[in-house]
Amino acid sequence: MKAPKVSVIMPVFNGEQGIREAIDSILGQTYSDFEFLIVNDRSTDGSESIINEYARHDARIVLLHNGKEKGIVGALNTGLENARGEYLARMDADDISVPARFEKQLRFLEEHRDVVDDIFERVRDAVDRTLGGGMIEVNRAAARLVRAVYRAGWKARDEATRRTLVELLDRMRGEVEALGDAKTSA
Repeated sequence: MKAPKVSVIMPVFNGEQGIREAIDSILGQTYSDFEFLIVNDRSTDGSESIINEYARHDARIVLLHNGKEKGIVGALNTGLENARGEYLARMDADDISVPARFEKQLRFLEEHRDVVDDIFERVRDAVDRTLGGGMIEVNRAAARLVRAVYRAGWKARDEATRRTLVELLDRMRGEVEALGDAKTSA
């Protein structure tokens, strides 16, 4: 089976109230080459049955379960462990995505691959320099990076572009937290 271009990761804990709208907004994307990884973090409401209902009708939906409640970071890590896409998109169970979200974000990422690669390298360098100092220093370095990118003229021309940058930095933060966990358990 061919890997999708995008893996959408959505953690859910008792999201019954807004989850239908969130799922509908992802399934209604103008770009359709994605897998939709929904991580149930031990919900006690009707979230799981709603997700199963959608999954029966759309093969892009993959329902994952945490064996114990792990919180949002743990649920995201479960999604990351199962993601097959080249790109990651983050979604919350109470969010609604505009229909062209993935289309716009992918176009931007593909057209600015050099900038995206440079951002990852800068963040990884900052992580390497500051991992021993803890996440506060990494977060400060990421904030400085965002300010520098904006000052350099790569301004977010629309909300999708701004969110793309935030998602990239969130992904890096997750990688750093995982590295920090591995370092402290070693």
